Amino acid sequence: NDVEKEIDYYERLLKELKDLSVDWKTGGIKSGMCKTCQRPFSESQRQKLENEHRKELRVREKEIGQLKLKGDGLKGDLEDLDQEIDSYVDKKQEVGSLNTGVARAENEIKRCQKEITELTKTKTAISKEIARIETNIDKDKLRLMKRFSEIEGEIKKLEGGIENIKERIEDMSDVKATLEKFRKQGEFLERQKTYLTGRINEMKHSVRKRFNENIKEVYKLLGFRDFQEIEIDDMFRIIVIRQRGSQVKTQDLNRLSTSERLTLGVITMFAGMKEYIPDFPIFILDEITTSYDPVRFKKIINYLNENVPYVIVTTLAPQGETLKVEHSI
Repeated sequence: NDVEKEIDYYERLLKELKDLSVDWKTGGIKSGMCKTCQRPFSESQRQKLENEHRKELRVREKEIGQLKLKGDGLKGDLEDLDQEIDSYVDKKQEVGSLNTGVARAENEIKRCQKEITELTKTKTAISKEIARIETNIDKDKLRLMKRFSEIEGEIKKLEGGIENIKERIEDMSDVKATLEKFRKQGEFLERQKTYLTGRINEMKHSVRKRFNENIKEVYKLLGFRDFQEIEIDDMFRIIVIRQRGSQVKTQDLNRLSTSERLTLGVITMFAGMKEYIPDFPIFILDEITTSYDPVRFKKIINYLNENVPYVIVTTLAPQGETLKVEHSI
């Protein structure tokens, strides 16, 4: 269940990244204006930026597809591992049943061998008796010879049963070898499952660690006060502990201000990007200008610029206004 939750988490993250790609496709370049400085682009500048951004978008979409394939592959591998382990458990139970059958067959062989020994002794005694009375009592001789033939037939029958039992034991030995192979394969699959689960947990905790390392610094930079602790815990939940006067308590995320909640989201996306696509040069923020005052907006943009080569910020133009290029490169 924990692995399935992790895979669901990766799928949600992929969807968010894809949504960002869609936002970028419909963003500021086609508008003919720089969304940061509001200056118009020249025609050559607009064409150049469109070509560069289309190239970056294709790279981004390819990486998103690779991440999704990787998540699907992990999920499929884990499902196959569970099926193999269930099969191994069934085979292990079958080995126990076969071992019981082998033990019973061996006991049957011992019983037959003991009976053969007794019958052989009886045969020897009868042979001696036949030799003793052969010249004197014809009727007894015939009776004893008949009994002798019967005993020989029983001995042959028991010997044939022993051969059948031996053949069954040989067949069981082949099955035991096959089951031993399944056992080794099961152990290998268990190790693979442990490795994959550990790798997923490593990726999860890397994002958690990066978030925890950056969030308090950013909150302090933006001047948010009274926050004693902000972190993602072991269950991957965001915990905010705030001090108001002498009271220290856990803060409900819904009661944070818009800019405080937005900052949590920005740093979460930033941590995920640095972990899963660390070489991707663009970080996109959609419609955040109205959630920050100018000073905090400038600080968060400067902070991101120190860690990502390009930061793109989108915003809606006022309704009814004519779009124009305010800044160009």
